[in-house]
Amino acid sequence: MPRKSARRPRATRARRASGGPTPSRQRKRIFHQCLCCGALVDPIFGLGLGSWCPDCQQPDAIDSQEGQIPDPVLYGSWQQRQKERTRFPKPPAGEDDGRPRFYPMPGETTMKQRKTHTGTYSCLECCIESNLVAEESLKCDQCGGPLSKGSLEDLWAGEDDEGYEGDQR
Repeated sequence: MPRKSARRPRATRARRASGGPTPSRQRKRIFHQCLCCGALVDPIFGLGLGSWCPDCQQPDAIDSQEGQIPDPVLYGSWQQRQKERTRFPKPPAGEDDGRPRFYPMPGETTMKQRKTHTGTYSCLECCIESNLVAEESLKCDQCGGPLSKGSLEDLWAGEDDEGYEGDQR
């Protein structure tokens, strides 16, 4: 009498040979989504309270669901915004975007500004005291002589002190 060989059915053997998952090993994928912007998010950014969306920077907005995206409509609108961003990109960082800059752009020459003077200045030649506000020139309007910082009284008091020191030698 011929012996029967102990073989497994071909379907099982083919499934194991291909490396595909068997029904007992199948897992459903878990999708993590930001409920503010709709982006799919890595679970490393947390879930629920204490979560953070790297796309819109909103805290506590990540939700997850097994087998499907938690809010497919929101995800679709997020995809549309991403397509529009690629179609209409923002201007490069080198171009003027309307915000004030406090540093020169590469290849741009810096514009030098003269020093401005604010405070009380006096002319010793024509004895005029002036209060200057953001004035570039330190020349007297009347005589064209140099202006000294301080009031006339302070400047005359300083000259008197110097004169006495010279006399005491």
